[in-house]
Amino acid sequence: MTFAETDYAGLISEIERIVEGKNPFETIAMIKELLNIHRNISLYPGLVALVGKSSKQEATHEDLRIGDFITWSKDGRSFAGAITKKDDSGIYLETVCESFEQKDFKLTEGKVTKISHDALQRTWPSLVFSEKVKMSKTVSEKVKPSFVKRQRSGR
Repeated sequence: MTFAETDYAGLISEIERIVEGKNPFETIAMIKELLNIHRNISLYPGLVALVGKSSKQEATHEDLRIGDFITWSKDGRSFAGAITKKDDSGIYLETVCESFEQKDFKLTEGKVTKISHDALQRTWPSLVFSEKVKMSKTVSEKVKPSFVKRQRSGR
């Protein structure tokens, strides 16, 4: 059986679909949920992808419960948090995360994490095949979530 004949190709396609999402917090939560499902039924990657799709649910205020993790986007910003309280005036969240479509930061000290897109080339160059064999999109185009914008110089 080749890789293409296994259900892993479908699972990879589902991961690619999730990564194309616009809300980075939803993307992370969905990937984590796929990993949790995979831990339980790792012999059935096709079922992991199928069950994983049902993890994402549209919900109204009435559907939400304390402890639910929710994500949403509004006006170019993405949010996520866990519900700690719910009443008629709204919901209250803890561990709230927020992302911006664009924001300027002055980073002069401290460390950041840089994600490079040439790890295969640097680590094992013999596995980087000619352009004819490569997929239509480069790795950085395929992996970079849509919320990551090209940075301008000086930022």
